[in-house]
Amino acid sequence: GTNLTAASHVVFLHPMLAPTQEAAVAHELQAIGRCRRYGQKRPVVHVWRFITADTVEQAISERHQAALWSAEAAAAREEARLQPQPAAAHPVEI
Repeated sequence: GTNLTAASHVVFLHPMLAPTQEAAVAHELQAIGRCRRYGQKRPVVHVWRFITADTVEQAISERHQAALWSAEAAAAREEARLQPQPAAAHPVEI
């Protein structure tokens, strides 16, 4: 695949079509991830979605966005769980 190490924007012009919502979200995350690989020279990558208001496209995009936020929250919780915790300081009585 292509790694876009100089990219600063990801633009979605229509919702990702896939057999399931999970697959559609995975495709969008992969597209975003291609700009966030090792070697990226830019500190921030912007994601833009162009959506026509009051259409089926908007409904699909809103479902995808909710699933993306849910997936990100789950990943953040898992990452926090895997981080080594500092040992708690307990007073030692002598």
